[in-house]
Amino acid sequence: MKLTILAAFLLLGSGLGALSSPLTLSLSSEATGALTEFALKDLDALTQSEIKTSTPWTEEPYTFSGPRLSAVIAQAGVSSFSSITLRALNDYSVTLRAQDVAAFEPIVSTRMNGAPMAVEDKGPYWLIFDLDNTPQSHQIQTTSWMIWQLIEVRVR
Repeated sequence: MKLTILAAFLLLGSGLGALSSPLTLSLSSEATGALTEFALKDLDALTQSEIKTSTPWTEEPYTFSGPRLSAVIAQAGVSSFSSITLRALNDYSVTLRAQDVAAFEPIVSTRMNGAPMAVEDKGPYWLIFDLDNTPQSHQIQTTSWMIWQLIEVRVR
């Protein structure tokens, strides 16, 4: 009996450990067939931007920081695209047109109020738009694009 309980804790612990391990952000390009993996240190090496904004998921405005999505795409060697599909850890996905990325300049946030984000806190990567400075007519759409636990970007 003790062995069974110990085995159960070990199995449970190994599953939790997998969730706490560092995640990479994968970017694939249909045009080139290339796949680029970004670890936190790779995203931190890009020019950082900050957005202080309210969200429906936070009680007050937070400061989010990380590279612009356009910079991540460029770092992967993609010079032009028509759309991108972003996928989260839970397989939720959103698609944005290139014009939307250019117009709203979202960031791939790696930090919230200066601290790295855990998976349990919508991290490690969260696509953030400046909702406080987005015209009301676009807020519903941009809010729906704010995908968290981001793990994959497919560029077309």
